[in-house]
Amino acid sequence: MSLVLLMLATGCAEQAETRVQPALKVLAASQAEFDRNYGDYIAAAFPELEVTVIETNAANPVGITEAQVEQLLQAEQPDLICIAFNPNLYRGLAADGLLTDLSASMKADGLAETDYYAGMIEGLRIDGTLYGLAPTFQTSSIVYNPALFQQYGITPPRNGLTSEELYALANEFALAGSGGAGVAGLHLDHVDRPFDHLWNFGMREGMTLFNMKTGKVTVDTPHWARFVGTLLQSYRLGTFKLRPDESGSGIEQSFNEGKAAMSIEVFNTSELYAFAGVGQERAFPVGKAVGPLGMDSPNRSDDIYFPGVLAIPAGAKETELAWTVTKFLMSDYMAKVWNALSNSNLPSNRAYMKYNDDPVLPGLYELLPKPAFPLDTLNGDYDPKFMTRFGELVNREFEVAVANGIGAKELVRTLQSEGQELLEAHKLAPGTRKRGS
Repeated sequence: MSLVLLMLATGCAEQAETRVQPALKVLAASQAEFDRNYGDYIAAAFPELEVTVIETNAANPVGITEAQVEQLLQAEQPDLICIAFNPNLYRGLAADGLLTDLSASMKADGLAETDYYAGMIEGLRIDGTLYGLAPTFQTSSIVYNPALFQQYGITPPRNGLTSEELYALANEFALAGSGGAGVAGLHLDHVDRPFDHLWNFGMREGMTLFNMKTGKVTVDTPHWARFVGTLLQSYRLGTFKLRPDESGSGIEQSFNEGKAAMSIEVFNTSELYAFAGVGQERAFPVGKAVGPLGMDSPNRSDDIYFPGVLAIPAGAKETELAWTVTKFLMSDYMAKVWNALSNSNLPSNRAYMKYNDDPVLPGLYELLPKPAFPLDTLNGDYDPKFMTRFGELVNREFEVAVANGIGAKELVRTLQSEGQELLEAHKLAPGTRKRGS
């Protein structure tokens, strides 16, 4: 590969005395981030390649804007872009004609789109054209303790459970008396109070509890009523505590310690924790299942994330060299390297499944990204304190409902009406909009 790079850089590989060291200019967040994500692998594969990193953090430490990227492209003329995947930034650069079409290069080198994770291809294709490639992606799965399911005579989770079905399955442990042994059916880090559970569910489903853009509380829907009913049952059975211990969350080890039957984790996270000495090594084998998935989109998950994207600027001086490096990072060989590192990042190259036989992987590679939660619904002419007050309302009304046997439909109507009054009470006067949390 080094010889190929020299040929690309000089065109004179046959005459060693005239060779010029191949060089590549890369746009990345920082030197450290580039080295961690890509640079070390590039250096090992192409030892003669000189890489210069142009740091976007120098232009904007809190997040580069499209205008700033365009300025850097014009001023520095990098050959390769290696930055965190921002859909709006990526699409904006492509729309402005600043990125190279990689589809032709893939076809010329025999790289079939079907060799890669379909969600990556879908997420980066714009009007039939690929302007970038993501070497890796992350996603989560349901993890469970098979021994606990066997002990309480409960069927383990199947692939494709929805969030609502996951909670219903957790309730079976409470019905089987697991609480007496201090065993919970489900444990989710940093999810404690009723509002936390509703918010977590909404993020996964792409459903809003309220919309500060339109000024409407949006909890009175069949989907919300169904989940609220299941969550009410969870609290009545003791699956969760209405008022958790004062110790707080932190890196909680309830599942690792065998005190919970199920949890949700980024793929390989537990193995990484044990490898790095963070948390407690599990004393039991772990089962995995694909999920939880959306109630209305069973093949999509909101947990899918692309850590970074590679793109070649239009008019780059070293286009062929940049493509050679990109192709290497997307290669079967790099999939093998990722497996050896036990990284939580899954290679977009499906060859990874030849090296890792985890039975959950084929199902994870078939998932597609779910449209992102509409964050713009949190922006409007309302005091940001509303969200805290609404959370307090949810927690209080759940306690009332559990204590008085109130059903899901009545609870949802209360949250809708009182939540709407609360939202209107937090409306700001024109010209006094506040920002921040």
